[in-house]
This record gives sequence, structure tokens and C-alpha cells, in this order.
Amino acid sequence: PAAPATDTVDDEDMDPGLDDSYNTADLRPEYKACIDASDMVMPEVRECQEQEFAFQRRRMIAALDRIDAGPDSYFKDEIGNWQDVYLRYTDSNCTAVEERGPALEGMSCRINRYANRASALEGLADMADKAYAKGH
Repeated sequence: PAAPATDTVDDEDMDPGLDDSYNTADLRPEYKACIDASDMVMPEVRECQEQEFAFQRRRMIAALDRIDAGPDSYFKDEIGNWQDVYLRYTDSNCTAVEERGPALEGMSCRINRYANRASALEGLADMADKAYAKGH
């Protein structure tokens, strides 16, 4: 997969009571270009969001797969446990955003959460790879 973008996308209408992982993420420049080209026509925006969500989901799964490929450990078990909690909170809070917010904000919420989780898991996978290489 391509490297994450350096652009940060902010969702101004998102719930300020939620932490920034719901509202802000480093997303691909292709996503911003797609949104800009959509002229904010909802079917086109939805397509842009679906593409970005699929990309971020693949990143997250690839990082989890790297961690899962390591030896059995408390670390790996805890990542799995916290992944379940992270996804449940994402689903619950982004569904709430969908129900009370503007159109497509729930998907924007999910994109941000998945992108942020993918970045965190990639960092943990890198850390685990180094530890496994050292035999720890």
C-alpha cells in the first residue's frame, strides 16, 4: 500500500466531545483530490469516502497481520483485545454521529478512526519487528 499522506483532514462538524481520532487523520492526497473533484455532490463524495475507507481498512489489517505473524505473546494478545475495544467504540460513536449529524459524517468518522488506528498499529508492528529481531 502507498504511504499515508502528510495532509491532515479536519471534520469541523464532528462532535467536539469525541477525541481527535474521530475528527482528524492523515489521509492520502488522492482522497483530498477526489473530494475536491466531487464538487460536494453526495454520490461522488460517498464514492471518495468508500475508496479511502477501504484503503485505510487494508492498512489496518496489514498491520494487524504483521503483529499476528510474530510469536505468541502477551503483547499480541493485548493488541487483539484492544483492537476489539477500539472497533466497538468506533462503531458506537460513529453510528451516533451518523444518526445526528450531516450526511456522510459517520463514514468520515470511520475513515479517521481507521486511519489513526492503522498508523498506531504500524508503529506497534515496527516496534515488535525490532524486538523479535533482537530476540526479545
